[in-house]
Amino acid sequence: MTTPDEKDNQSYQISLPLDESQHLQKLRETEKQKRLLVILVSIVGFLVVACLIGIGIAAAQWSRLNAHPQVLWRHKVGGTIASAPFISNGVVYFGTLGDSPAFFAVDRATGQELWRTPTSDLVFDWVSTVANGMVFLTTDDGYFLALDADTGKEQWQFGPEQRQENLPDDPECLWCALKFRPPTIANGIIYVASHDDYIYALDASSGTEKWRFDTGSLVWGAPIIEDGLLYAGCNNGRIYILDAKTGIEQQQFNFLGDINSIKVEGNMLYIATELDLIAKNRHTGVEQWHKITSIMDGFSRQLHMDDERLYLLSMSRMTAIDKSTGSFDWKSNKFHGSVFSEPAIAEGVVVVGDADSYLYVLDAGTGKLIRRYNMVLHDPTSKMSYGAEFIFDPIVVDNVVYFGWYDYLYAMQMPE
Repeated sequence: MTTPDEKDNQSYQISLPLDESQHLQKLRETEKQKRLLVILVSIVGFLVVACLIGIGIAAAQWSRLNAHPQVLWRHKVGGTIASAPFISNGVVYFGTLGDSPAFFAVDRATGQELWRTPTSDLVFDWVSTVANGMVFLTTDDGYFLALDADTGKEQWQFGPEQRQENLPDDPECLWCALKFRPPTIANGIIYVASHDDYIYALDASSGTEKWRFDTGSLVWGAPIIEDGLLYAGCNNGRIYILDAKTGIEQQQFNFLGDINSIKVEGNMLYIATELDLIAKNRHTGVEQWHKITSIMDGFSRQLHMDDERLYLLSMSRMTAIDKSTGSFDWKSNKFHGSVFSEPAIAEGVVVVGDADSYLYVLDAGTGKLIRRYNMVLHDPTSKMSYGAEFIFDPIVVDNVVYFGWYDYLYAMQMPE
């Protein structure tokens, strides 16, 4: 029997009717579902906002990378421009291909044509510099020409007639052997290699031959003059070092593979072969570093450099290499089409044109893409022809890029 005190101390559980208990349970579940719904809506809202922000950032980045170019002027020339423009004394010089090949001079500030000189054949690849009031160029039929820089009037020519004994008898080989490579001018003398395997030294004022040197193989790049010596790399794997005044051989370095390009800076000689990239002391021949380029996407064209880096360009990739150590700084394969032109490296940027009418601006220090211009989108009125879609060898001067596309020469403001 339970005593009254025990009854007072006993805990009682209040039992609710069954339907009221179920109602309370449903209320609790409803509140829980509401809280979950609020959380879910918040998450979805956050994701939507994040997506919108991401889309906005991506759109802004795309807009920045693909911004409309600020074209300062363009000049129609009536033929494809397949040579790098050259600027001297406020004038842009360049040559054209086509049915009526010619060499042009236009005002750098306005694009107004100053003069044009018809040429006997295509003006392709190589435009030289201005010296002694003359501009120098080569044509596809084997002539090295000197024109008056102010009027375009021919001053002299050095052609097949002056080197007949070096040319092959086979007509099929003759066309190739006639061509010249890019020239170098120093101390009033023009140094230029030819496909006939000779290096020629010509007086810049008259075109008179001073000497010639038989390399036994093709010299791809322009000869380099440093400290009274001429450096030339050949397809036979040799680098010849000649006395620049006399053409007498002073020294020779030998490598495996064709020599595609060489650069000289201070005591260093940088060599790009079809297999390797090498840094060597040009006085002692001691090697500083050595890279195998055959694993670097088959680089096969010219070597470029600035104060800190060497740059090598293949048809699909550009690589920057530290000059002092040979280590890779960066690689970029952001090109839409194949690249057949040489890059312009100036003012902290690298500018490259490709075969699909794109012009790229990369940060020289990081390889980061700064701008990408599709010339077809920005200039859809141009009527394309074979080869016209190529953007050849742009140059950058005072934050303006000059390049040929279709039958126009463009001057375009670089991005800030």
